[in-house]
Amino acid sequence: LAEPVDRHRLDRRRRARGHALRRRLLAHRPGPVGEGARHHAPADGGADHFRQCILAVRARTGATIEVLTPDFEADTSAIDTVLSARPEVFNHNLETVARLQQHVRRKSQYAVSLAVLRHAKKSGLVRTKSGLMLGLGETVEETIETMADLRGIGCDFLTMGQYLQPTTRHLPVVRYLHPTEFDQ
Repeated sequence: LAEPVDRHRLDRRRRARGHALRRRLLAHRPGPVGEGARHHAPADGGADHFRQCILAVRARTGATIEVLTPDFEADTSAIDTVLSARPEVFNHNLETVARLQQHVRRKSQYAVSLAVLRHAKKSGLVRTKSGLMLGLGETVEETIETMADLRGIGCDFLTMGQYLQPTTRHLPVVRYLHPTEFDQ
């Protein structure tokens, strides 16, 4: 069961994100708005917090906003709450191919992630983006199928990068891709 939301904590985090974002903007680097751990999210999955952060950062900086969201457990009203702040880019990462989804992201489902992106795209308010980590055991064919799935729902942007094991408690790297493989 999630702990009650400490509104002061959310304000402190929002201010810290704003300061960090301003520093990044001054250095001419874009900065996305993302989330913390799921277990700290309020009943709406943190959707209103995302909305407030987007509005606050835009009001203070005039920045173009890319928001990186969770799947909100397929709650379209939560997605609509985020979209109501009109971020320029709505990002939700698939992270991996369908076959590996449950192994890599135990609390997520491939079809739900696609549905989140499809819903955001159909709003007509934003461009959509997703990301894949490579090197977890996916095949080239599975990666191409995933790209086709994203294109099929109208996803505008895709980032792909080499998965690197952050700690020994995380999944190991199955294969390191040579940089030239990203050129294909």
